[in-house]
Amino acid sequence: MRGVAGVARADFQERSRRFSFIAMIAFALFGAFWFVPRNDGSLQVITIQPDRFMQAGNASWIPIASAWGLGFFLPFIGFFYLKNTITYDEKSGVSQLIAASPLGHVRYMLGKFCSGTLLLYCFTAVVILGSFLMMTWRFPGQYLSVYDFLSPFAFLVAALPFCAAMAVLFESFRLLRGAIGSVLYVVAFFSMYVLISEAQSPSLLLRSFDFSGTAVIFHTIARAVLEQSGQPMDILMFLGGMELAVQPTAQLIFHGVRLVAADIQGFAGMACVTLVITLLSAPLYSLSQSLSVIKLPKKRRAGKEPRADDAKGTAVYKPAQPAHGNAGLRGLAAELRLMLAGQPFMWKIVSLGGLICCLCLDLGAVQIYVLPLFMLWFVNVFSTMGSREYQHDMLKCIAVIPNGRLRQIVSSWLSGMTLAAALALPVMLRMLLAGQAAGVLACLAGAVFLPSLAIFSGEFTKTRRAFESLFIVMTYVILNNVPAFMYIGVHPDVVSLLRSGIYAAAGITMGVAAISKRVSGQTV
Repeated sequence: MRGVAGVARADFQERSRRFSFIAMIAFALFGAFWFVPRNDGSLQVITIQPDRFMQAGNASWIPIASAWGLGFFLPFIGFFYLKNTITYDEKSGVSQLIAASPLGHVRYMLGKFCSGTLLLYCFTAVVILGSFLMMTWRFPGQYLSVYDFLSPFAFLVAALPFCAAMAVLFESFRLLRGAIGSVLYVVAFFSMYVLISEAQSPSLLLRSFDFSGTAVIFHTIARAVLEQSGQPMDILMFLGGMELAVQPTAQLIFHGVRLVAADIQGFAGMACVTLVITLLSAPLYSLSQSLSVIKLPKKRRAGKEPRADDAKGTAVYKPAQPAHGNAGLRGLAAELRLMLAGQPFMWKIVSLGGLICCLCLDLGAVQIYVLPLFMLWFVNVFSTMGSREYQHDMLKCIAVIPNGRLRQIVSSWLSGMTLAAALALPVMLRMLLAGQAAGVLACLAGAVFLPSLAIFSGEFTKTRRAFESLFIVMTYVILNNVPAFMYIGVHPDVVSLLRSGIYAAAGITMGVAAISKRVSGQTV
């Protein structure tokens, strides 16, 4: 057990340091916001018998909708989040060390499984906490018992380990690591979801693979509808809504999840399947390693000197040309390249999609929701400001250049403001055409404040995490319509020139403070 715990602890600590962990925390936090049921608007998270009951009229809807949404999305997204765990060990050389140790593949797979389960439980805890906060904000004075609030999430205790076991299984066999495994998992996931949704009384076999918790939530809702209306449920939609001429006034109240024997049997069956899948991963991994063939380069014949054109793609070094032009612009361009370097292709595709949304969607929705989320997507870019030099221990090199520290941090600050203004430019142009000059000023103030906060946090904490955590919380509060935190692109109904001035002044103050601290350590 010590070996399993050691692998699980090391893997959890390593994964929790990556940006993807922060991204998943952000996803879980915003999931708690989006899964809150609404009784108006074009997108209603959950619609239950609208001709009989008032929709989302009380606090008991929140844990039901959150558990349903979390059960659908987290096993789906979580699988792809955990899917590269063994591949990363092989690339870093950890798997070779483990193979040479007496740990064994079984304990190694069990450790990876425990680590993945713990990570998914962390994301679940964030959603539960966010759901509780949303319940207190949206329904002040309405409180649920501990059981009524937590019991809808009970099925996740068994469902998320199943997801972690599937990720380990697909990683253990090389053929399933790529696109083939991804397609198979997506097909299996949606097939099981459809089968269980259409089954009136799912069998024990189906319940043993119900890692979305569909059967438990469906039966809980159907039981509440039948008990309070005397009629069976015939309308239930997720991520949809219905418009009625006359809105009913009857309340639909949930009293937690009452587990029956079939639910408990399903949980037990899922636990057994999870254990079998995890143990099966060990021999599959051994088989995959034995089938893998490593091709070594052919030996060059003795006496034959390598030619300059033998190696394709070999870098050819030439004397550097003397630099011309403005040194400040060169520094600004260099900082922008450093900020945007190394981003994956899919990240760039999503960024382009966010830009298109800012240009095409309703301006009010863009100002309140899309633009803050679009800026949040670049959190990993802004978070490097001020902290990159400490993480890579580059300040000693920069200090050799006359006024190097001053010039570098000023270039970084200006590049951050340039990037923030460029991201908000489509919205600013739309607001300018709509005659919303105050909104344009708010965007400019936000373009000053956001990178200033990033460089201030990075310089004083020497790490990216402080800004990432603060920015995620700030964006979450903005989405909950708290005007005091709306630093950029706000709607005309809540825009404030005074608030924009405060954010601009705060940004300049933080930028100057970060520069002063950096320069105070200058030695050249």
